[in-house]
Order: sequence, then C-alpha cells, then structure tokens
Amino acid sequence: MSCQQLGGVLLELSLVSLYENQHLWLETIGRLEAAGFNLWALQPGFTNPHDGRSLQMDGIFYRL
Repeated sequence: MSCQQLGGVLLELSLVSLYENQHLWLETIGRLEAAGFNLWALQPGFTNPHDGRSLQMDGIFYRL
C-alpha cells in the first residue's frame, strides 16, 4: 500500500531523541503534512518516571 492510499495514520512521536538517527516530532509532523495529512489528535505516550518529562506521544493524522 502506498502513502497515497492511506486515509489515516497513528504514529509514535518522540519529543526527545531516544534512539540513534531518530526523527523527532516536529520533523515527522512536517513530513506527514507535506504528504497531505493533518494532525487530528494527540494522545499521551510515556514520561520519564524520575522527573515527569514527556518523552513520547501518539499522533493521529487524517487525510481530509
């Protein structure tokens, strides 16, 4: 299935770099918007248990 055939995407968005060569949330959102998707909703991901900092969240994107 190509990207043009997708109506929606659920994607994990990293707020901080956790892996080598990882794309962070802002770049990922920009790439999806360039492909015709719109950010529809954000869902909580996980946080650092020591300081409460948000590390990741899930983004729901739809092609409208």
